[in-house]
This record gives sequence, C-alpha cells and structure tokens, in this order.
Amino acid sequence: DQVKILCLSLLRLGDIIQHRQLVRSVMAQHPEAEIHLLCHEQFAQARDLFSESVKFHFIPYQDLQKILVERRQNPKAALELLSQCLKTIKAEKFSLLYDLTHTFFSDIVRRALGIPSVKPQALWKTYLEDHATITAGSRFHLIETLARSLGLEIAPAAPSLAAREKIIVLQTLTSDQKKNWSLGSFQKLVTRIEQELPGYQIQILSSPVEQEQLLKVFSKDLLFVSTMKQAQDLLRRASVLVSLDTSLLHLAAQENCPTVGIFLGGA
Repeated sequence: DQVKILCLSLLRLGDIIQHRQLVRSVMAQHPEAEIHLLCHEQFAQARDLFSESVKFHFIPYQDLQKILVERRQNPKAALELLSQCLKTIKAEKFSLLYDLTHTFFSDIVRRALGIPSVKPQALWKTYLEDHATITAGSRFHLIETLARSLGLEIAPAAPSLAAREKIIVLQTLTSDQKKNWSLGSFQKLVTRIEQELPGYQIQILSSPVEQEQLLKVFSKDLLFVSTMKQAQDLLRRASVLVSLDTSLLHLAAQENCPTVGIFLGGA
C-alpha cells in the first residue's frame, strides 16, 4: 500500500498559502508518499491554489464555533461533529503526520487522530513558541522556523515563466475594518498611477460580495471580480500588487509578483 502523510494547516487562508512551501518540502522528503492536507472548511478555495498533487480534507470549524457560541446548543454536539469528521480522516490510515500549525486546537486534533507525528526539534520548537506572535527581532521567517523545527528543507517555488505585463493590481478591502485604508485614498492612488504611469493597466481585485461597495468609488472597467484562483492567475502576469494586510500578499509572493504592503491596525 502507498504511504499516506497528513499535514495539518488549521489557521487562516494566508497561512495555508504559506504552508504550500512546507507541503512541497514534505513531498520532496517523501517522494513515494501520497500527501494530504487538513484545513478549515471555510478556506476550501485554497485547494484551487495548489498545483501540486495534494488531497484535501476539511474540518467544519465555523459549524463547531456556532454550536459552542449559541446558548441553546449542546456543546456535546460540537464534540460529536468533530469526532465524526476525524473518524473519516482516520479511515485513510495515515502513516505519518506533520503539524504545520502548532496551536492548541491542532494539538487536540493531532492527539485525537493518534497518527505517528513528526516531533518538533526542541531548540527550534522553543524558538518558534517565543516568536510565533512577536516577529520583531526574529532572524527567521515563521515558515523557515517551522521547517527547521520539523526537519524540512524549504523547497523553492518553480520560477514563473509568464512574462510580466504592465498591470498594477490593487487589493483595497480586508475583512477587518481596522486594517482598511479608505477607498478615497485608493481612489487618489489610482488617479496618480493613471497620471504618472499611463501605459499601465489598473486592476482592482474584488470578490462578488465586494463589487457593489467598490462600484460606488471606482469605475466598472477597473474592477477584476474574481475567485482566488483567478486572482492567482492575474498575479502571475502582473508587474506589482498593492495590497492591504490580506492573504493576497502571500499569494503574490508565491507567484514571485512584487508587492507593496499597506499595514494598518493590528496584525
């Protein structure tokens, strides 16, 4: 039977995108194995962003939260839902597990699955715990620290062969209001780009639910209403991404697209 390895990526979409580097490293270290990734169900769109042969599984995390928050719900229902989900994953009979998350919840999942796990190297685990939330002063990127703690070599992404086009991509909204720059400020940026870089095309990324809000400020021809996969394809060709603190910055980095990040509010 083919060896199966499960990787846990139980954080946000941006983290799953970054963990793609670690998944490639696991694949390189275990070329004979079938690699699986366990994520939260609300980030199922991440599956479309992986060109590697990876099988995805999902935990209905939002459903678990809803049960635990609503007063009339029995907390045991959350446990039963999680147990049923993990039972399905256990049936895959994995040989090895990599925890790419290192949170309290991922540790619960890891223990419940009972799959032999790669034990983090003590020194790097301590360093990771000391710098996981406070990156100032750290000499290593979080992903590099994770890789070292798990005994993985970072496998670089294959260089993009697509030629960069004269496209400037803007990501103007986040899901966290305190991280947002005003749309009026972005409108001024658009005007300046049009004046100073007339040969460049501007594309403002928008999800379908953001479209109505953005059309109040920007013309329809500037909007690029897309899925994450379509945004990824655009970033492969674009000259630069100007973005707030969103997962798009990580996605652009994966595609070797230059970025300008605007960081406001808390991380």
